Amino acid sequence: MIPKGLLWYHAGVYLPENYGALAFAAPSGAVEPNPNFGPGAETYRGNLGNGVFEYEGVTNPSDRFSSAWVFKLFGGAKFLTDAHEFGEDADRMVALTGPADMFDELRAQVDRRT
Repeated sequence: MIPKGLLWYHAGVYLPENYGALAFAAPSGAVEPNPNFGPGAETYRGNLGNGVFEYEGVTNPSDRFSSAWVFKLFGGAKFLTDAHEFGEDADRMVALTGPADMFDELRAQVDRRT
């Protein structure tokens, strides 16, 4: 998965077995490109192929395996998601890495809503 590779490339760490990654499309303007992990957080930016793949990421200084990434493809191509039904377009992807049990809880919350 892309965030695992970017975490290795930029921070030099492999995601341990007890960590995971989660990605989702985000409505335009709904995502803060650089979440505040506090002092000491490392931020990363990249632009591959002159806008084909742009990204920004940040790692948590208290847990170097936890990170948040925002991707744009082809300068902001729109993704068709459930939000489209409500008049919102998703033009970026968000990916998170962190402890696997955190993602288990997030998935359980989503399952309860659907």
